Amino acid sequence: LPCQLNRRRASAKPAPFGGARIALAERDASTDLLASITVPTLVITGDLDELIDPEISEKMAAAIHGSVFQEILGYGHLTPMEAPKEWSKVVDNFLKASA
Repeated sequence: LPCQLNRRRASAKPAPFGGARIALAERDASTDLLASITVPTLVITGDLDELIDPEISEKMAAAIHGSVFQEILGYGHLTPMEAPKEWSKVVDNFLKASA
């Protein structure tokens, strides 16, 4: 699967991605809202994520009272696609613990 993702990424037209990056960079910060989340929350990241630094994801989780932070080792930003079994196990364990 990582090879398929790399081929898709290589064949993608850069313009939409450039526009999306600009929109993300220019949007208002909303991290102050994280503390207001009151539902069970799971934050998952791949330790090789180059789009959102795993440290940022961990800080987001820390700002959400009672949240669970889980890092999946050896994978990047698209953990559900890159590591579906590992990702599903993390989600399943979270749901069981939250029930």
